[in-house]
Parts: sequence; C-alpha cells; structure tokens
Amino acid sequence: MEIAKCARLMSMNAAVERAVVRQFDAAQQKLLVVYSDDQRGQAFWVDIATDDERAKETGASVLLVADQTGNAYVLAVVESQAGSVVSPKKLCTQQGTYATLSGEGESESLRVYSRDQRLLLDFDVVKGEVRFHGGEAGLRFISERDMSFQAQGRLDFSASHIAMSAQSEYDQPAIAASRLRLSPQSTSISTAKHIVNSQLSQVNTKQAKLIAEESEVVSQRGRFIYDRVERMAKTILEKSKELIQEVSGTAQLNSKRSRTTVEELSYTKAKHVVVKADEDYKVKSDKIHLG
Repeated sequence: MEIAKCARLMSMNAAVERAVVRQFDAAQQKLLVVYSDDQRGQAFWVDIATDDERAKETGASVLLVADQTGNAYVLAVVESQAGSVVSPKKLCTQQGTYATLSGEGESESLRVYSRDQRLLLDFDVVKGEVRFHGGEAGLRFISERDMSFQAQGRLDFSASHIAMSAQSEYDQPAIAASRLRLSPQSTSISTAKHIVNSQLSQVNTKQAKLIAEESEVVSQRGRFIYDRVERMAKTILEKSKELIQEVSGTAQLNSKRSRTTVEELSYTKAKHVVVKADEDYKVKSDKIHLG
C-alpha cells in the first residue's frame, strides 16, 4: 500500500480510525477498506491484525491504525455485516501499549496497559469513574498551560507525603516559591505571604506556638479564656480609652519602682487600707483633708 493512501492515519500519529470493508483478498490476506465517514472516497488495501473472522465480511465496520512506515492494519471489528455491535476485547498498538474491555453489563471495565503490562488507566463504565495508575514508575501530569481539577462532589488527595509548590513566573532568586508539605506527622507551609479568608476559622491543638519578628491582631471584639496566663516581655505598652479590671481574689504587683500618674481624679475605696513604708512616707499637696 502506498503511503499517500494512508496519509490521514499518519497525520494523526497512529490514531485509531473507523473504516468499512469493501472486499477481502484471500490470496493476499488483505482487506480493501474505505473510511466510514468518507464512503465515496478512494478505497485502499490494509493488512489484517485480528483473528476475528468477521473482519473479512463485506460491509463490516473495523478499526484501523497505521505504523510509522505507512502500513495500515485492521485491529478489531466494531460492527459485523449483520449489524451486531461487538466490543473489542483487546486493542493493541505497534509500540506494545494495549487496551482491554472485560466483563459484561454492570461489571464492564475498560483498562489501558503499558507494553510491560503495567496498568495505566482503569475506567469503570457503570460508575463513570476513571482511575490513573502510576505503579512503580510513578505518575506525572505535565501541562504547558493552566491545569484545573474540578469535582461536583469531594476532591480527595491521599498519600504518605503530599508536597505542593507555586513557583514565581519570573526567574528571580529573590522571589521564593510557596510550598505546602503534608506528612502523617506534620504539615509545613512556606510562603512569602499567607492569607486566609473565612467566615469561621477554628484550630484545635494540644500545643500552639507563634514565632514572629512582628505580629498584629486587629479585631472589633476579642475574648480570651485561660486557666493561667504568663506574659514575659522586655517592655509592655498598653493603650486604651477605658480599662476595667475585675479580680475576685488577690491583685499583687511586685516591682522595683512604681509610678501612677492621673491627670484628673484618682479615687481609692476599701474596707481597710494599710500603707507601710520601711523608711520615708511623703504626702505632698496644697490641701490635705482627713476625716
């Protein structure tokens, strides 16, 4: 067969096409076929690469594939002359990759294998579920453009370790990549900027630690409930319009020096007041009222 007569198959890189059998040459063991969607086109001879005898029937619908040299082959019968549709049990390529259709009815399953018989793809016809298998060689999705995963239901990622990274579109060492790493024992997020937008955020943990060169919390209203609070700082500066503290037990302040400055009125009320000074006690005022 001339390569020109198989140009359509060759242009599609050994893609499978559908054709109709016009004649069978028993001496040469070849089939004269024409493309199914081009019944008026030029017919050409192809070799037979299937044991299905229905491929030799005039009018049978078959699957064609071409190799790199231009030779075309009939791989399977799609529909016999009588009109009964048959599913190919095994569809092979010249490179050794093949697909199988197993089971019947509700147990049908379409599988694609590599030339070393590793399962690559499993399609459950009934559930409409597609499963990709990487095996020992692993599995990679590579795209020169955008890639998206969309699901009407849940989208689950399950593995012993999960790592995600977002590289900068500019090749500059100063711009670091963002990375997310998940393992059974830990979760690590590395990024230049982390933003969380949510109506409700909740973290349940046994122990939490925040380490930052600078931190800021902005809120309309805050509430902190602790059994015990310890604050340690070189300098503590608090500013507020009003400060109200209620202590049901003892309020104690231990310091080397203490100073309280009030611009207007200072009022102290107690059932008993005890002021003790080891050395001097000074009260200075324009007027002092006692009693």
